[in-house]
Amino acid sequence: TNFKAAITYFNRAAKYAVDDQLSALCLYWTAEAYLKLDMFSQAISNYNKFRVAPSSILLPEYKNLNYSLGYAYLGLLDYGPAIKSFRNFLASNKQIDDKTIDARLRIADGFLILRINDADIRMAVNYYNEVIKSKRPEAEYAYFQKAQAHMLLNEYVQEADALETLVFEFPNSKYSGEAIYSLGETYLNHLQK
Repeated sequence: TNFKAAITYFNRAAKYAVDDQLSALCLYWTAEAYLKLDMFSQAISNYNKFRVAPSSILLPEYKNLNYSLGYAYLGLLDYGPAIKSFRNFLASNKQIDDKTIDARLRIADGFLILRINDADIRMAVNYYNEVIKSKRPEAEYAYFQKAQAHMLLNEYVQEADALETLVFEFPNSKYSGEAIYSLGETYLNHLQK
């Protein structure tokens, strides 16, 4: 896919746009192309222009704006704004689907990476639990990350519980080997009798 050519054409189309919706669509798809090119600052700039463009709120693309912005901020390793964008996306998208599950995981991962204090780690656990409750395939990743969060909180019983659940409920998970190893370490170093 030639994203650079797409940007060129969207910019040209914006110059000749006959209505506000077409102008807004050019901004959105330009931002998406910049995101695909890992040009995150340019993507953020165009997403923000799209947000305030006349008629943009009427377009179906508007509902994914904060989701895409979240990924652009993640690309810059700017976790605070990424978390805020994904939370804004969830606030306006109540259904459980691939994007809302992914947004929950990105929020949880963001809190886990930031971990300014224990409250951040507990927020990560809460979002991982939401994914686990969804009973979707992403739950295996959520269990693994939840265990890591409990380890950071020195909550070794909860860490072991999450790892054991992962191993027994998802025996073919790509995380199983590491989970089994982590279980051994946890029992050896923290859950001795």
